[in-house]
Amino acid sequence: MSPSPLPSVVFDPAGGVPAAKLSMTALEKGDWRSVEDAHGNSEDWDTRGSVAAALRRLDPIDDWVLSCPRSGLAHAVRGSQLCRLAWDVRGNGKANTVDRSAWGDFFSLLRAAEESFGKAVDLEPRDPYPWSQLIWTGTGLQIPKDDVLGRFESMRRRDDGFVPGWLAITSAVAQKWSGSHTLMFDVAREGDRTLPDGNLGRVGLVRAHEEFRMYLAHWDNDPVAAKAHFRKPEVAAEIGAAASASVFSAHHEPGGSTPLAQSWFAYALAMVGDGVRAERVRAAGLFLELERVGIPDQPWANRYGRKGGEQFARIRRICCTAAGTTDEPTTSDPHP
Repeated sequence: MSPSPLPSVVFDPAGGVPAAKLSMTALEKGDWRSVEDAHGNSEDWDTRGSVAAALRRLDPIDDWVLSCPRSGLAHAVRGSQLCRLAWDVRGNGKANTVDRSAWGDFFSLLRAAEESFGKAVDLEPRDPYPWSQLIWTGTGLQIPKDDVLGRFESMRRRDDGFVPGWLAITSAVAQKWSGSHTLMFDVAREGDRTLPDGNLGRVGLVRAHEEFRMYLAHWDNDPVAAKAHFRKPEVAAEIGAAASASVFSAHHEPGGSTPLAQSWFAYALAMVGDGVRAERVRAAGLFLELERVGIPDQPWANRYGRKGGEQFARIRRICCTAAGTTDEPTTSDPHP
């Protein structure tokens, strides 16, 4: 018996955060004033950061910055938009795949983004979001790794477990960006050891394992090793423990970054293989929660590109089958 057709999965550009969805709707209409009124003076840094992250998908609106030159949020959003435009120009491929004509615009946009983030930091020194994004601009501008780590530490002084920063740093110091596997895992594991129970910064450990898997697949050209990585008992155990101490912890207080962290852990727990069925059961719960609140596009779009929605649905089915929430037959292998 063949499985029934998979339902279509549409990722939520607001990442499952209601405040971000409302802000996107307003800004799409040019109503930046509503966003400023709702979040410009907010000290809920997690939600505010999720709003800024969602708004990066939209084109910059000059009126907001010109009318509110003292708004840290306006400058943070503009920096995010410029940073996104820079990476759109460059593309996500290796450096040798980037058209020579693209580099000038890439660096120019990143420098403009850095200027906006710098203003955001000056105007709202307590906000961790600009520092988390300065990790990405610094990576693109090829600043020394010690300086990238310094930006990360500036973020941690404001919010030790700020999810966007942990996702940024574990990529920024990866071997593909002239860092090293050792440095990447050292940073991620230090956070796993020292962050308090319930803290979502442990998502950096998941990102580190995914960066390592990608390196095996695309730099070492070893698809067999890449496919086997998450199935290693020690990897499965490490990811499972990090999940227990973060998204599944009784001490976790849901916030703006919760859906994004849940999405990364759902992916990782699904990848650990047939030998750890209990982790797929836990992943099934995360999948169902994400479908309730809205599904972030990461890490699905990052790994699977345009097939991210299709792969989310397929892997969700595998995990729900393991959990007994569906009796439809399916392959047990989450790897495509």
